[in-house]
Amino acid sequence: MGGHLMPVVDKNNNDVYLSLHTSLPDHLQLKLKDLNMNTFSYDTFVMGCEVVSYLKNLGFQTKICVLVNNVTDILTLVRSDANSNVKKSMQEFQLELLADFFTDQKMPKEYLKILSDFGLTLEDVIQDTYTIQKIKGEKDLIIHPYCFQEKVLQQRFMALVKANKEKYGKYVKYKEQKVNLGWLEAESNSVEESEETIYDISLPYFSDSDPKYCGLEGVIEKVGGNRCSVEMTSLALHLFGGDLEGCKNVPQTLKPDKTYSKNVLISLVPFICEKAVVRGNTLYDGLFSPKDREVSVLQIPVPPNTELLYDWDISL
Repeated sequence: MGGHLMPVVDKNNNDVYLSLHTSLPDHLQLKLKDLNMNTFSYDTFVMGCEVVSYLKNLGFQTKICVLVNNVTDILTLVRSDANSNVKKSMQEFQLELLADFFTDQKMPKEYLKILSDFGLTLEDVIQDTYTIQKIKGEKDLIIHPYCFQEKVLQQRFMALVKANKEKYGKYVKYKEQKVNLGWLEAESNSVEESEETIYDISLPYFSDSDPKYCGLEGVIEKVGGNRCSVEMTSLALHLFGGDLEGCKNVPQTLKPDKTYSKNVLISLVPFICEKAVVRGNTLYDGLFSPKDREVSVLQIPVPPNTELLYDWDISL
């Protein structure tokens, strides 16, 4: 997993961008640093493609996957003064954020060039085959995006837990909350239209009292922390499946098309997310790790200034 992307919101102009410093407007570069991302997205996609190319040359079946945070700060943008006249919904902003993945371009142009530089193609990128997205302006053309959306992963995992409360309810708990969308309240025909549902997630599986959420300044959504943990658990389930014996209503998304005797997920993650990712991987290993094959999930925390890692020895 490399090239992890986050939303960078422009509250003055009512826009949202991917966290790619190469295509971000100059006035938002400081915002990228506030998110502790700097050149992280671009550089970790380079690193990920280098790893994939190296391992493929050694004969391993290897691909890269891209995880996109399509939640953080977007609700803040929906409620901003700049959006009070335009009235874009959260879903519209999320579609704008992922526009490069939802067109016939398939990925950001920077990522396509990096793939090419390492002799790779889109065939070397994992698609989310269970997400169907219509391409804007095309009547019948649909795609499976070459990325995994955090909100989608969250929804899939929550569906599994809620359908199997007797098995997982004591380890993962959800509490529904409603967030008022501000300007929508006066113009909506119903309460439902003026609210967004979010979930307070607790993980009694762990005995420690780690914070539930990220502490990013100015972000009003309950993001990060346990939310990121279960998203990583959900990603591992999607990629490798797991021990779901005795479960009912198992989503098809958690039944991989192919399984292998030995598997590994190497995640290049922002250093501020390391603890949440470790917890997610631990949750997968403890509750879902398959009995009949090996699955290893590990993480490499990467600092914002990833140029410090350019001399790394990939063979290690």
